[in-house]
Amino acid sequence: MNLLPVLREYVTELSQKMDNKSIAQMAGLSEDTEYQIDKTNLQKLLIDYDSKIPLFSFVAKDEIAIRMGHYYCTVVVNLLDKKIIWIELRSTKNTLCKLIKHFPRQFSTLKAISMDLWKPYELAVQELCLQVHIVYDKFHISRWLNGYIDTERRCYQR
Repeated sequence: MNLLPVLREYVTELSQKMDNKSIAQMAGLSEDTEYQIDKTNLQKLLIDYDSKIPLFSFVAKDEIAIRMGHYYCTVVVNLLDKKIIWIELRSTKNTLCKLIKHFPRQFSTLKAISMDLWKPYELAVQELCLQVHIVYDKFHISRWLNGYIDTERRCYQR
C-alpha cells in the first residue's frame, strides 16, 4: 500500500490549522519535505482560482496597519460570506483598480462597496464601477463627526 497520498492528505489537513514547522515535527518529516507538500497543495488550489471566486454583490474595503508608522495593507472582503477576496501590501487608488480589473466577472454584479472616506478609493470606484453605491464605514463617519463636535465644543467653552 502506498502511504504517500495518505501522508499528503494528512499534512494538508494539518496545514489549515498549524504552521509548517509544527506539522513537520508532528509528522516526523523534515521542514523542507513538509514545505514542498504544502507548496504543491497550494499550487493545485491556485489552478482556476479566479473562476471559483463567487460573484460579488456587497464588498467592504479597509486598510490595516502591518507595521508601526504608515505601512498599510488593503483588505477587501465579500460581505455575504465574510471571506477575504484580496489582500495587497499597498494602499493606493491603483490597488483597488487592479483588484476590479483582475476580477471583472465577479465585480460585474457588485451593488455596493463599504469603505472609509479616502478620496482615491472613491475615485477608483467611480471610474470603474459607475453603477455601484458607496457606503461609508460608520466608524470613519463617527470619528469625523466627533472631530467636528469636539471643535464646536471647544469654541463654545472659549
